[in-house]
Amino acid sequence: MTATYYPGMKKSCTELNELADKLVDWVESNKQSERNFLLAEFAFTNRFRPSLLIQYARHHERFKEAYLYAKEWQEYMYSKGATHGSINSRFATFFLGCNHGWKMQTPEDSAQALTTAFDQFVEHIRQDEKRYVISDDDEDEMREDAL
Repeated sequence: MTATYYPGMKKSCTELNELADKLVDWVESNKQSERNFLLAEFAFTNRFRPSLLIQYARHHERFKEAYLYAKEWQEYMYSKGATHGSINSRFATFFLGCNHGWKMQTPEDSAQALTTAFDQFVEHIRQDEKRYVISDDDEDEMREDAL
């Protein structure tokens, strides 16, 4: 395989394969120690800018898989840490919002969720009412059967 360089990335396909393996190994070592990590740490340790992680992932399938694995493990560890109290929950919420797209529920979101849930409940009750409505003919027939 020839060394292909991607524009502005200064890494060959072979180097990105090796970097992908290093990233997975790095995540695995952090998993074993249950250590929370920042992906920027991996980039700085391997002498490149953290912003290049995304660029490498966009242009190289194997690195993309390693990067997504690392991101998902990071998200899991920070949410687990916040749940178990080993990480400050406010920091974890901030971190997950900045790095993983989590968002805080606003009062408007809460009100909308309650309105939607209530509307769904009312609709369910209406459907049940229709199911249990007894027509006049049915009522007459039930009276006759009772006699």
